[in-house]
Amino acid sequence: KSKSSTHEKAFVKQFTVSAPKILLVDDNDINRKVAKSILKKSGCKVQEVNSGLKAIQQVKNHEFDLVFMDIQMPDMDGIEATKKLKKLKNGQKVPVVAMTAYAMAEDQAIFIKEGMDDYIAKPIKANNLIDKVKKWLTFEPKSVMTEVFKESAEQLVINQNTLNHLHKYGGEELIKSVLKDFENEAEEQVENILSM
Repeated sequence: KSKSSTHEKAFVKQFTVSAPKILLVDDNDINRKVAKSILKKSGCKVQEVNSGLKAIQQVKNHEFDLVFMDIQMPDMDGIEATKKLKKLKNGQKVPVVAMTAYAMAEDQAIFIKEGMDDYIAKPIKANNLIDKVKKWLTFEPKSVMTEVFKESAEQLVINQNTLNHLHKYGGEELIKSVLKDFENEAEEQVENILSM
C-alpha cells in the first residue's frame, strides 16, 4: 500500500450527513491554504477569498452556512466586512467567526460587540477549526468532538505538532506547499525590512 492511501484511511471525515458550505476570508495565502485543506478533508465545501470586499460579493451571490473572517485585511477589515455582510439578505443569519492573532478575552468581547458571532485564535489548529463548524451548524451531532492535541514547544518557529496536524489533514503535499510559501513570505518580509 502507498503512504498516501494509508494516510487517507487514517483520517476520519467529520461531516458525513451534509457538507457544510464555508466561506473562508483571509488575505494570507498560507492561512487560507491550511484552513481550506483542513475543512475540505473534514467534509466541508469551501469557497475562499482574500478580501472583505470579495467576501461581501460572495455572500450576495451564494448561500453559506458559516464564514471564517480574518480581522486584519488591507482593503476592509473583518469587522467592517462583517457589519456589511450582516445587512445582506443572504448574510443576516450566517454565523461569522473571527480568525485573529488577538486571543485576549477583551478582544473576543470587542469582536462579539461589533457583530461577529465567535472567534478562533491564530495560528489555526485543526481540531479547533472543525469544532467551530460543529458548534455553529446544527445538522451534525455536536457531541462528537475532534481529537484534542496537546501543543508543546510553542517557542519554535515551526512546531512539530502543527506539522503533524497538517500531515493528518492535508498530507505531505500540503506540508511541502505551506513550507515553501512560508519560506517565500519570510524572504519577502526580510527584504522589505532591509529596504527601509
